[in-house]
Amino acid sequence: IKEEDKNVCDQPLVEAEINTALKSLKNNSSPGIDGIPTEFYKFFWSKLKTYLMESYLLSFETGHLTLSQKRGMIILLHKGKELSREDLGNWRPISLTNTDYKILAKALALRLNKVVGDIISTDQSGFIKGRNISSTLREIADILEHKNDKGADSIILSLDCKKAFDTVSVKFILETFKHFGFGENFRRWVSTLFKERTALVQNGGSLSREFQINRGVGQGCQIAPLIFLLAAELLAQSIRQNNNIHGIKLPMSDQLVKVKQFADDTTLFLRDIIDFREALFSDLQLNQNKCQAQVMGQNRTFGTEISGIKCVDIAKILSVYFSTKKPPQEVEENWTKR
Repeated sequence: IKEEDKNVCDQPLVEAEINTALKSLKNNSSPGIDGIPTEFYKFFWSKLKTYLMESYLLSFETGHLTLSQKRGMIILLHKGKELSREDLGNWRPISLTNTDYKILAKALALRLNKVVGDIISTDQSGFIKGRNISSTLREIADILEHKNDKGADSIILSLDCKKAFDTVSVKFILETFKHFGFGENFRRWVSTLFKERTALVQNGGSLSREFQINRGVGQGCQIAPLIFLLAAELLAQSIRQNNNIHGIKLPMSDQLVKVKQFADDTTLFLRDIIDFREALFSDLQLNQNKCQAQVMGQNRTFGTEISGIKCVDIAKILSVYFSTKKPPQEVEENWTKR
């Protein structure tokens, strides 16, 4: 991080920032466990802002949020009617936090958003102003087409790193900010946001017992997407800096591509089976059942799987189908569904 960007993030929190943060929060969104919606804060803001600002500054001084600010309510959303409702894996947990927590998290997210584009590589196209998923999809399509035409060896590996990012500890999050050079004040704010969090699960109109949360960043937290980007960038850096992973040359260019990302969706571009095994065994925490490899050239002789990773002709990357063969029905769906 640049020194001037570090100073921007390290400045004392001011009332104008929480004003902007509140205005940016959407109306009609689900409130936290206290039931107080965003609209309430907006309507009574002239009476509440001084007290809320004092609360935030005290939290920064002590390093602790209030009990209600630390408490989240987890609701479960089913992923789709075609999936079994009896499998917990088919339910997505969403953390609903109280609005006063959202305002602070949003204010810090707005600060971070000003500088994150200079920290995160252009290999990442998610959640950063001015970057677009379309460019990543176009590059993947170009590489596949070029390698198929030439019959060249290559492997495109789609990783499922979701659980790895969801289970990061608060200590890891703080070390990540330190790694990128953020100052002590901003790291203290991040620590205050995520330290000693608790949650209850709401299901069928009932609430579970309160329990401690020591890992992960709840879906629904305003700063969570940017923290995911920083964690994903550490993964990308480890791939790019690994000299035993050679990557793939872009068509009509000397540029090597090893990794492309959209948020925590990561795709590796590998030269051969040696690259593949080096990537697979480089301490990545992967859900191998959900990873896929598209194999081209002589690498096709490896059959239906390599080291437990399924080999496929058609892979769904960033919700778009890509094929190593003549476009089948699934690839045609890209034009009708996106």
